[in-house]
Amino acid sequence: MCKNSIPRGRVKAYKCFWSEKLDEIKAKRDRLRRKAELSKRQSDMVLWRKQVALFKKTVLEAKRKCFNDFISNINYKEDSMKTYKFLSTLQNKRPVPKRSQFTSMGQF
Repeated sequence: MCKNSIPRGRVKAYKCFWSEKLDEIKAKRDRLRRKAELSKRQSDMVLWRKQVALFKKTVLEAKRKCFNDFISNINYKEDSMKTYKFLSTLQNKRPVPKRSQFTSMGQF
């Protein structure tokens, strides 16, 4: 009974630049990849690579558009934390924890 109310799986991170157009291009890219892997024909590989390049270009354009829209509407004096979070989201940067290096003897 309790297991029915507990969500299973993971919630995807929100991407402010993602759109239906990107979903369609990604789905087509994935279909072409499966087709190229199964057939192993050169023509299918070329189509898949072209779709990969188109997808990367479209994602980059969408990120730029989203960034430019955000920058044009932001008030830097009031929304400094919002700006920082937005930029780190666009860059996919997360703080990296510092690790200490150990030698084989357990010393630095």
